[in-house]
Parts: sequence; C-alpha cells; structure tokens
Amino acid sequence: MTGIMMNLASNAQPNYVTSGLMYYIDAGKTYSYSGSGTSMTNISGTAVGASTVANGATFTSAGLGSYFTFNGSTQTVYTADMISLFNSPVNENVTLEAWVRTSSDNGVVASEQGNSPINTGWHDSQIEIVSGNLRVGVYTAAGLANLLVGAVTRNQWQQYTMTFNSATGVLSGYINGSTTTSASGISRLSPMDGYAPQLYYDLMYQDSTSLGDGSSLAGDWSIFRVYNRALTAAEVLQNYNATKGRYT
Repeated sequence: MTGIMMNLASNAQPNYVTSGLMYYIDAGKTYSYSGSGTSMTNISGTAVGASTVANGATFTSAGLGSYFTFNGSTQTVYTADMISLFNSPVNENVTLEAWVRTSSDNGVVASEQGNSPINTGWHDSQIEIVSGNLRVGVYTAAGLANLLVGAVTRNQWQQYTMTFNSATGVLSGYINGSTTTSASGISRLSPMDGYAPQLYYDLMYQDSTSLGDGSSLAGDWSIFRVYNRALTAAEVLQNYNATKGRYT
C-alpha cells in the first residue's frame, strides 16, 4: 500500500496519507456511499466490511462536500468489526480522524466499541466535544486518559484527530492539523488485550464512558479514517490540507 493516494478517479481526493490506513468511510465519495441506503463501503483497501448508517441520519448530496446530518439523539454511523487488523499481533497504536461540523458544544464524535449492541460491555469515548472544547482519550488501567485539545468552532467544518503511540505512550489531539497537545506515559488498554471480542467505532452517538459529557452530538459528519499507527503531526496536517478544499 502506497503512502499517498493519487487522483485516480474523478471524485478522488489526492494526497491523503494511506500508509497504515485500515478503515475509511467518506460521504463525499460515491464508491463509499452511493447516495441512498444505510451502507457505507470501507474504501481503505482492507477486507473489513461496510459501516451502517442507523436511525435515519439525513444525507445531503453536494459532490465531494456531501455529508450526513445527525439529530443529537438516536442517529449514528457505526463501522464494521476491525479487531482482526489490530490483534495479530496486538497493536495498540491508533489514529482516528473525523470531519465534523458541530452545531452543539457537547457530544461524542467517536467512541471505541468492543461488544454488540452499541454501549454494552467494552466502550469508551475517544474523541468528544465538552463545553465547546475538543477532548481526546484512550482507556487505561486508571480509566480514561483525558486530554484537552482546544476550542472548537460551531457551524464550521473541522478535522478532529486523535493519535496514540504505544511505544512512547504519547497521546495527541489535533484540530485542523495545527492545534495540538500531547500527554506522555500512557499505557492503553483495549479490546485487543482480551477485554472484548470486537473492535469497531461508533460516530456522533452517546457513550457513558465519556470524556466529560457523553451525549450524542448534533451536527454534520462526512469522513472517518482509522490508522494502525500514530500519524505524525506533519501527516495529520497533510490530511487536513488534502481535504479542506471540499468545504470552502
């Protein structure tokens, strides 16, 4: 798998990082979402299956700028189980990237799930807006490591990214590839350690194991990417620059 995705199709977006990309769904690409139905195809190139749009999130077609709108209550998108990509051998490194236009100062952007149905057994919020600020986290023996990243801007498309490097124990958070903060000395626990049989992610939906709020997030969402490594700051910025033109 190459490190850079080039423009090979009319609705492809160039230059986002593909090295370590395990899962990728995108409302703005017709080969990920056709424009109707509840299934979103994983276009990362891995064999993991489709995501599900649940409870009637509303789709708006706008070319590469297409998106789903969530009511801040019951609506969500959840990915397929991808634990096979992280447990042979166990790999605690991760990057989560989501593109969101929030209409609320509180709510979960992305949560880690280990059991079905959602929010049973193992589950924890990993990207969340709390009182107008972005927070990121991973689960540890002491509970959620909870890192304040910075203020979000309501009603504006933004890229929210969390990275965790297990070798260094560094957790980092980013807004638009440039606002960054980090914490070190963190040892992540996850479903890959035998705590749960699955690993999938739930978007825009409540989680009681929260970073401070835990409610469902009202607003718009378009892109979610999962990597099996911690992207560098330069790579997070690269993804931002490759995608921001959709929303201007």
